[in-house]
Formats: sequence, C-alpha cells, structure tokens
Amino acid sequence: MWDLKPTRDHDHGSSWLLSGVATMQVFMTTRFENMFQTDDYQIIARSKEFSRTWNLVCLCHLQFSIGSGRPPVISGQYLDQCSNILKFQSYNSRDELVLAGVELYRVLWELISSHEIQTDKPVWPEIERLRERHEHIYNLDSSEPLRFAYSCASLILARRTLRQISYLQKEEQDSPQQPYWNNSKIGFIQFAVRHSHQILSLFLSMSDLTIYVHPAYENLLCSFAMATLVELADHVSNIFETTTLMEHVVSHIQRGGKAEPVGRWSLGIMKQHMTRGNDEDPISQEEIGIADELVDPPTDIMRSWEEVDWNFEQDFPSLQEMFFGAVP
Repeated sequence: MWDLKPTRDHDHGSSWLLSGVATMQVFMTTRFENMFQTDDYQIIARSKEFSRTWNLVCLCHLQFSIGSGRPPVISGQYLDQCSNILKFQSYNSRDELVLAGVELYRVLWELISSHEIQTDKPVWPEIERLRERHEHIYNLDSSEPLRFAYSCASLILARRTLRQISYLQKEEQDSPQQPYWNNSKIGFIQFAVRHSHQILSLFLSMSDLTIYVHPAYENLLCSFAMATLVELADHVSNIFETTTLMEHVVSHIQRGGKAEPVGRWSLGIMKQHMTRGNDEDPISQEEIGIADELVDPPTDIMRSWEEVDWNFEQDFPSLQEMFFGAVP
C-alpha cells in the first residue's frame, strides 16, 4: 500500500498521500506522552510496537516527500516522538537504524526546502554532524541501508547544487566568477559520481541478503544514480567497470514503476557511451569482446521507452519525474 515493494503503477505519489493520511490519523488519536505512564508489561509491549510502526511510517513519508517534492505533513513535534523507541529497554539495532533514517531524511528535507544552496564545496555541516552522531552504527555490517540512505542524500544535494551552478553560469556568462563556478562544479560532479557508484554497490550488497527486499524508494534512487552516471559519463574514470556494475544492478531491480525501465535505459545509453569511447581510445581485446557483448540492447524494456529516441543531448529524468511517472 505504501510502496514497500514495487507495483506496476508508475505514479508513486500515492505513497506520500497514504503515509501522510496515516500519520495524521495517529497524531489526532494518540497521546504520545501517555505511553510511558504505566508499569503494565502488556501496555509497554504494545507501546513499543506502536513506536516501531510510527517510525516506519514517518520514514516512508519523509522518503516519498523528498522524492516527490511534496512537503511532509508531519510537524516537528511529532517527528520528535520517533526517539521514544530508545526509551524502551529492549530496543535493538534495527530500531536505531530506522530512527537514524528518520533523522537523516528530516535534515535532508530541511536542506532541500531551504532557499540557501551550498555551492562552495560538497560538505553539508548538518549531514556531517548527524553522521557523527550515528557513528556507532554507521559502519556495522547490518547498517548498509543507512549508508545507502546517506549516499542517496549526498547525491540529491549534489544534483541540487549542480542545477543551481548551471543556472548561475547561464545568468552570469560574462562574470569574472565563471572560473570559480567551473572549479566548484567539477568538485560537485566528482562527488555525485562517487556517491552514485556507492549507491549501486550498496544496492548490490544488500541484494545478496536473501531476507532483504528493496522497497520502491531504493529501486527508484538506484535508477536515479544510474541516470546520473550516464549524464556525467564524461567524468566517470572507468566506463567499462561502471557499465558492468550497472548491468549487475539492473538484474536486481524489481519490476514495476519507473525504476526498472529508467535503469535499463541508463544501462543502454552507458553501453553506447562505452562503445563510442572504444572507437576513440581502444582498450584490450579481451575487454572489447566483453563490451561487444554488453552493447546488445536489452529486449525487455517497456514499449513506451523503446519508442523514445533518447540521446546524450536530451534532458535526463529528474527524481520527481521518476516518482510521478512523468518520464516519456
């Protein structure tokens, strides 16, 4: 119902709406402060499960608020209640991971909804301070979803800055600031490429966990990372390794929505880019043979995507377009 797994529906706005309605129903009918005013074991157990559910709904709502560009309906005072899970003696590492995700996406929403856009260097103090707070769980083997979320946040912020820099460069074509914008842009491009690779690698690593099913949000962000690598392909140091990584990732993206066709389209464009690079700068015969194998276009891309003649000069799909199925 909240896109915890992909469906054939191309519009993921319903996840924002349904999770928002659920949260409003909760804070209109629940007194959070009463959950800890009892010694009854059964009531405490129910309160703990309620807190876990509340945190998951908040996480889902914040993720799809950011993806769709729609504001969250949950006010700060109710998001603060997510930390209640740590008041229970029997909370576990998964509870901490979900809470850390809520805190991260809350900060991310505040950053992308602000009028101020950082353009000097790809470091956001708010994100870094939060990562330091999460240091005790950030590098655990079980914390790959959290590291994935941090890379997603980094990519979203970097893409936002790159869009702003491009706008400023067009507005100030004769400005002496142009060399500054060019240098700044390169730093953010490299940052976006690095985190796009991390997103794909973590997605694959999490896919190896047989009990883990990627929610629709992770599939969409993974395809967004692939579209970013295609758009910035001239700045990717090893096209062959990146194409191979993308091919592995595409095989793990669940069917449904826009994630799969965007991912397959991105892979196809990257293969074309790799072939073009081979013509200009030949690589070893072994790699050329593999490359020729990879260049064959996928046969199961959705028909609507087969009919669109995409090329390097066209606009690439935005995150909002992918979430609402507005990509041709």
